[in-house]
Amino acid sequence: MFSGKNKRNLKHRFGLDLKARCTAELTYAFKAHKGELFAVKSHMPAVIKAIVLCYRGSCGKSCQINSYVCAGMSSDQWQKGFLPNKEPLKMTSDDEVLVENCINVLLGPKSLDLVRFLTSTQKCEAFNRTLQRCNPKMVTHSRNFSGRVHTAVHMRNHKFGNSTILRTKVLGAELTPGSSVIKHLKQNQHIDVYCSKRKMLKETKCLRTLTRQRKFDLHAAKHYKIHYRSGIADPKVQSEKI
Repeated sequence: MFSGKNKRNLKHRFGLDLKARCTAELTYAFKAHKGELFAVKSHMPAVIKAIVLCYRGSCGKSCQINSYVCAGMSSDQWQKGFLPNKEPLKMTSDDEVLVENCINVLLGPKSLDLVRFLTSTQKCEAFNRTLQRCNPKMVTHSRNFSGRVHTAVHMRNHKFGNSTILRTKVLGAELTPGSSVIKHLKQNQHIDVYCSKRKMLKETKCLRTLTRQRKFDLHAAKHYKIHYRSGIADPKVQSEKI
């Protein structure tokens, strides 16, 4: 399936792209079936076959019917942002079986039972960063630790601007309407909401895919270029004089 001096790099990039594809299929499958695990399980074998055909270059009716993230058309298909030039892979029958086994690690029946709640470590780490902001590790707040934790949760749910306005109102220290502080908090809130929504736009996702592919290509070109080899500084011997 892979050959040449960049074989190791291509394997790594294909693994990243396959993981991203499986995660996207899983997320949109649960959204389409409204969290019904039995419906997701019954449709996943066809999705796995469609993923293999898509990477093989036979992206068409199989993706249109069975895939949740690839429409099977040139204008609307899985971008393959980690692979160079988005070229199809030359797979043998053994390669297809191997790829199916790799996909089953995440989309197989046993795996679906484990990930049925779609919990994500990224959400946990995002909250940990918010918690560290309200409760730094280098300081021990023994008396008001629980209050700081609740503040972090409230800030994570409502974002900084609205959270500050709501908390001051509940505490009886309501900010003056129309003041510069209120204007600054609302402006901060508007920027946070705008950035969050912009990250979810299709155009922004496509731009991130193109940027990711360009950076991976630059890394591969630099990493596999020979900068030093044994004896590169030795004087060249002219065989004619020997």
